[in-house]
Amino acid sequence: RRLLQRALRANRGSRELWLAYFRFELIFAERVQRRRSALGLDGARASDGDDVAAGSMADGEEAGGEDDGEDDGEDGGGLEVGDEDEDEDGGAAGLAPATMADVEGAEGGELGGGSAATSAVARYVYESAVAAMPEDVELRLGCLRACGEVEAGAPIQAAIETSLRDSFGESAAVAVALASLPLDRCAAEPEWGSAHAAALRAALQSLDASLAAAPSAHLRDACVAWVEAATQREGLPPATVVRMRKKGLQLCKAAHAAGEASPSVYQRWAAFH
Repeated sequence: RRLLQRALRANRGSRELWLAYFRFELIFAERVQRRRSALGLDGARASDGDDVAAGSMADGEEAGGEDDGEDDGEDGGGLEVGDEDEDEDGGAAGLAPATMADVEGAEGGELGGGSAATSAVARYVYESAVAAMPEDVELRLGCLRACGEVEAGAPIQAAIETSLRDSFGESAAVAVALASLPLDRCAAEPEWGSAHAAALRAALQSLDASLAAAPSAHLRDACVAWVEAATQREGLPPATVVRMRKKGLQLCKAAHAAGEASPSVYQRWAAFH
């Protein structure tokens, strides 16, 4: 953690470093949550803050490696996101300290308890990364992909999707990337199954959410094109192909009704029949 903070102080504009730091905190949150589950503390508020802090500190020291002999903060490598070596913004790479309550044992408030609480620092790192690089779409998409790799990422996945739509709602590329993500996570499973069906439902819901957030002719064109491409996926069951064609027709009709149908939408409309 300290090494990543130092690197970010010198390279605040590095997408790779922000993604590495975000993944680090997600993995750490996953370990904390697994330990809590093993101890029977999952979903319960910790009554002894010192015991929780001690356990978290031990994990933090193990994840951060051995002390290199430098004094980087009063906590000796605990869970604070910042340290005493501040930059011009007043924190480590512009990050303010995150308290122990954000990491474990938190209940109530916006984050709630359980896995959401243990993911608090990862969420904070994401927000700091966005503040440092607000126009970097790939940074946010990379964080979103990382959330799908560990269970601890689930509580903040929806927040990242919302931030993408709020900041880049008119971007067809973002809408397509968000819709493609659920199916991409199933790429390792060649046989069509329940996981693929659930991913396809999530993808279509994502398209609807993007269209609801910022409807435009360009975005409608991209969504219809995505559905057409999805119907051509290898191994797609015939019944699913039929449903996808119906979804494509629905999108085409909605674009026509809104006066935002491009020539390519009308071409695909005919192809869906």
